[in-house]
Amino acid sequence: MDYNKYFQKFKGETLTVADAANALAALRLGPTVITPAAYTLLDDTTVAAMRATLLLESMALLAAANIDTPMTFTGGAAAAAVLQRFGASITEGFEIRAIDETTAVLDSLHTDLTENVPAGAVILSVQANIETAVTGGSTTTKIGIGEEADPDKYGLSADLAKNTKIDTIPDWAVVADAEDIKVNACADAGTDGDTKLTVGTVRVRIIYAVPVSLDDAA
Repeated sequence: MDYNKYFQKFKGETLTVADAANALAALRLGPTVITPAAYTLLDDTTVAAMRATLLLESMALLAAANIDTPMTFTGGAAAAAVLQRFGASITEGFEIRAIDETTAVLDSLHTDLTENVPAGAVILSVQANIETAVTGGSTTTKIGIGEEADPDKYGLSADLAKNTKIDTIPDWAVVADAEDIKVNACADAGTDGDTKLTVGTVRVRIIYAVPVSLDDAA
């Protein structure tokens, strides 16, 4: 299946249910199947607008046909990626974003993530996985995800073993100031451990919602 054609100019064309299903598959798979050649004559803004429009048209068509459309988004990186946007353009509205970062080899009591959650956002979920086993020592027996002043604010691992996980949906509240979330060395109670984390790596995924100011009037 050549998914690239679903990202060519499609305005004025009629999507079939099969087209819509294939378009959603392409959106889910993202750059693993969509080649740069498909975008050769299009600028980034046009491509983003096409993707957003295609997503909405495809989901509406499948919904009308009473076909379930579960979405799996693989987006996310150390720099926050937009998973969904609700707005009249690609520069306004309401966004669901993901930070998905695997730390470098740990060597600190508090390991910072590349990007903060911005003020005005609502954190929807925080997850972590110990990708390679972490070494602590003394009172450091777990990792916590949170700010330095509250090291297990968004979760505390059971131990430091590989594939130990944290899955948290926090109480939803607007972040007043930018949230500087870290991977923290913790004691059993979730307080600061006395020995830095070393050796291992931790993947952290944060999903948050944030409003983006509406575009200026013409």
